[in-house]
Amino acid sequence: MFQALYKSDNNFLSFTNPLYVFKYENNKFYFTDLKNKNNSYIKEITQKQAWKQLKDFHKKEKIIFFGYISYDFSLYFDEAYTFNHITQEKLLNFPDLFFVAYSSINKFFLPSPPTPLLKERGVITNLIQDHEYKKIVLKAIEEIKNGNVYEINLSRAFLFSLTPNPSPKREGSLLNLFNYLYSKNQAPYSSFFQISKNQSILSFSPECFLKKIGQRIATFPIKGTRKRLKERKQNEEIKKELLKSEKELAEHLMVVDLERNDMSKICIPKSVKVKDFSKLHSFDYVHHLISEINGILKEKIDIFDTLEALLPGGSISGAPKIKVLELINKFEKYKRGVYTGCLGYIDSEANAEFSIIIRTLFQENNQFLLNVGGGIVFDSDPDFENQETYIKANSFIKAFKGVAPKDISFILNKV
Repeated sequence: MFQALYKSDNNFLSFTNPLYVFKYENNKFYFTDLKNKNNSYIKEITQKQAWKQLKDFHKKEKIIFFGYISYDFSLYFDEAYTFNHITQEKLLNFPDLFFVAYSSINKFFLPSPPTPLLKERGVITNLIQDHEYKKIVLKAIEEIKNGNVYEINLSRAFLFSLTPNPSPKREGSLLNLFNYLYSKNQAPYSSFFQISKNQSILSFSPECFLKKIGQRIATFPIKGTRKRLKERKQNEEIKKELLKSEKELAEHLMVVDLERNDMSKICIPKSVKVKDFSKLHSFDYVHHLISEINGILKEKIDIFDTLEALLPGGSISGAPKIKVLELINKFEKYKRGVYTGCLGYIDSEANAEFSIIIRTLFQENNQFLLNVGGGIVFDSDPDFENQETYIKANSFIKAFKGVAPKDISFILNKV
């Protein structure tokens, strides 16, 4: 248990020999000493207090952390946001915060991908129907036209229910499933994290939320998406169209400005710089526009202060951030949970790297939850935005075609 892999600079890192577990859920902080269970405890404390406990432990022990901060947990970092009105339904029972302390990091080499691991029978449930998603897109556009926000990121969810293969030779290997899916979508910040016997995260994120080396930090927001096409000439044309799209560039600029503003609060004045603005990157199934923003942290700002200042990420929320967070809660039917939080590591020297948790499967027992979304601006088209969510889900749908082909044709027809 607590197996953790993270892809960084084209190599997978494996986090080995787990020592301690830190978990926050249902307003309680759980600390488990894996070597000495007598040192374990549970405290009923606030999110802020739980975050301080994690920070103080790392500062004292100078140990390797790997884990995640959920979107729901990150909302508590901003005291201007109020939670009295939250009524969204929770889809899965993942903790709001989960970190494991490890003694070492090693390079890991994925073996050749196996054949599909699951029976042919499977069901995919569209938890937000197309008309429902387009309806909230229209509501978001109305808020933008009224001058309340400039941009808002909205999401929807799909639920994959799959039956494990009973063959004893291939049964129960979620890492093999991750390996198989990775062979279909080799995202630059892919990660596998098993947090309990019945819960795992299989992430194929294209977006780096934060890199920290010493006091230098960088973030790489994504905004702007097009489907990658097989025919070369058409594919080149769609890349040119994306680079020239006024709508996508305006959306991208707003996110870059938001991230620059957040970084300026914790960085040395005038050290925040934008590098490679709106550069096109091609992935297995999509093209994206990505910028790089660099800065140098003020002397007393550490990695925990940095995460607290930057979360939730601008590329998955919108601007202005506080009002957007309120509207996300109002428009989206389900709590985001871990989705659009961040996943990664902090080493013993407080260097760190975290991805944004998108293009990610959340496994709980025999179910896999997939969330996808997109940014909405003044001239967004509800039909186009709806289609974009299927483009982002496409890599998972096609990968699962070899696993559960009988029940996904209704989605494959969308992309």
